[in-house]
Amino acid sequence: WSNLLAGGDGTALFWWYSLRDADLTLCQSGRDYQRVIAELRSGIGKQIMHAERVFSPVAVLWSATSQRAAWARGSFEAFKKAESTVMEALYAAGFDPRFVSEDQVANGELAKRGIRVVVLPMTLALGRGEKKGGLPMLPALKALLDIGGAVIATDVPELDEFLRPAPLPEAVAKRVVRFADAQATLTATLGKAGAKPHAPLSPSKGTTAVLHAVSGEGGARLLTILREPIGTREVVGADGVAYVEKDNSGGAEVQPVRLDVSGLGKITIIDCRSGMVLPVADGAITVPVQAGDGHPLAVLPYTVDGLEVASIAAEDLRITWNLRSAAKIISAHVVRVEVLDAQGKALRNLCRNVSTGTNGRGTLVLPLAVEDGKGLKVRVRDVLTGRIAEVVAGH
Repeated sequence: WSNLLAGGDGTALFWWYSLRDADLTLCQSGRDYQRVIAELRSGIGKQIMHAERVFSPVAVLWSATSQRAAWARGSFEAFKKAESTVMEALYAAGFDPRFVSEDQVANGELAKRGIRVVVLPMTLALGRGEKKGGLPMLPALKALLDIGGAVIATDVPELDEFLRPAPLPEAVAKRVVRFADAQATLTATLGKAGAKPHAPLSPSKGTTAVLHAVSGEGGARLLTILREPIGTREVVGADGVAYVEKDNSGGAEVQPVRLDVSGLGKITIIDCRSGMVLPVADGAITVPVQAGDGHPLAVLPYTVDGLEVASIAAEDLRITWNLRSAAKIISAHVVRVEVLDAQGKALRNLCRNVSTGTNGRGTLVLPLAVEDGKGLKVRVRDVLTGRIAEVVAGH
């Protein structure tokens, strides 16, 4: 789930026998993989792959220059800890920050991405761009401050991009917020700069809410609750690579998670697994989330009132469907199309994940063979709403 939500479009498994017991049957880990991969392949994976992650307008600087400075001072472990502390605090406050590099900041990425807050975890060195080969980071941060944004730092930068002593100008230094002073009121501090969390959740430890904008003009979004496995947690190292370490404070196997969805506008929230509309009480919903799982929710500004399916069978099977909605334009819903044999078993060679048009309509043509048998049925399931429709093939 974490790979998919971070933009991955595939899964690689190795060390295969860790998925099996000594008798070669699937162990618990193998069964977990089997369940999750089956769900991803059944449509939600494509739906997320064809969506764009919506980060909070908050950036965390990963400074290779500061990393070298920390290493030279014997403070490399402190550098890693500062980064981890900052990320955990932002996640706990309900934010989904993005990492930016020194080059990106110098090249105008903050304005391009609409960033309102930049956090500097142990950024000892800050580029001035005053000499050949330099990085104009300080001007970029000053421009952010000038439009009402915020710069939050765990340490005051004291070196330039060439690791030479270069204290921050007093006019800038007094506008930088110290992380230690803001940590207790992080949500409020970032809010003043124009950065608000998408959907704050509780408990926040070990759980994050990842928002995606579904492709198309309909305004649909996917909100996925991602929960770490029990007994471990995923940590982003100083090199930007995630690794797992022990953590015995993960909570129960299935734990209710409360999400404040009041900031998402006038919406309908649907559990993509059950197809149930989740009731909003006091601006929040509650979802039971399994450890080590991602739980996808559809966030729709429109309603889908029904799903209609028809098919024509000749040499090929032509399947058409229509998602009925009062909205003139809807987002690109992915539907799972399955052809079932006479016993109701899905024929794997006749299963597809297909995107609908903005009018909610779609068409799929599948080749038929004598070996596919008779008495076939067609089942179509809308991934976002969970709506299902079945017809006899050819009707």
